[in-house]
Amino acid sequence: MSAPRHIVYLLAMALVSASAVAQSESIESIQAAAKKGSAMAQFELGSRYLNGKETTRNDKEAVNWLQKSAKQGYPQAQQLLGFCYAVGLGVQGNPDQAFLWYSKAAVQGLADAQYKIAFCLEKGMGTLKSDSEAATWYRKAAEQGLADAQLALAICYDEERGVKRDYRQKLHWYLAAAEQGLAQAQVKVARCYYYGQGVDERDYAEAYKWALIAERNGSDEANELLEALRKNYEKRITPEHLAEGEKRANSFKPKISRR
Repeated sequence: MSAPRHIVYLLAMALVSASAVAQSESIESIQAAAKKGSAMAQFELGSRYLNGKETTRNDKEAVNWLQKSAKQGYPQAQQLLGFCYAVGLGVQGNPDQAFLWYSKAAVQGLADAQYKIAFCLEKGMGTLKSDSEAATWYRKAAEQGLADAQLALAICYDEERGVKRDYRQKLHWYLAAAEQGLAQAQVKVARCYYYGQGVDERDYAEAYKWALIAERNGSDEANELLEALRKNYEKRITPEHLAEGEKRANSFKPKISRR
């Protein structure tokens, strides 16, 4: 996960959550409630200072209000404050503090925060590296439907990272993320069906379906697999397999929007 993508994605998700809390409230009413001690209003005000909504963007002031809310135990504020420490937004970057605040939000059940501390544990950012603990927290977030966590957990099972290799679990979680529209997971699902991993036997129609979906979703990795299927290198794939796979791909719609 590169830094720019990580920053843009996390900030976008946090601010989307913030706007959903009190999007109809004016900045004046939010400020009044925040000064009276409302943790939700303090979070909303901090978020608005971050994105410049109805006010001039001010990262330091954002952190000031997020800290007030986070110290009251508001999980969304704890997560966003952790993000600020992670990337040095309005405050000196501090991976230990980032992990601390992510953890406080994660234990309250916030899926995005659970994913973030899993990532920290996997990379050893602000904490000791632990693949087994990372897998545990990826699972918590994945079970809540977070697509990126489902993909990460599938990779854990695929690469025996913190868990024993398990092809059925690998396919299960790749499929969960793929159905939400994650191209990287979609091509992995295609490979599982092509090589017969996690299933009782190979399914070339299903492999072609997911490879097509992944290609249409922008995956360059899918091209190699599509070529193998179309050229029938293993002499087992029939035109009927490809026709059925394309039919299934054409009817595919993501189950829910990717979180």
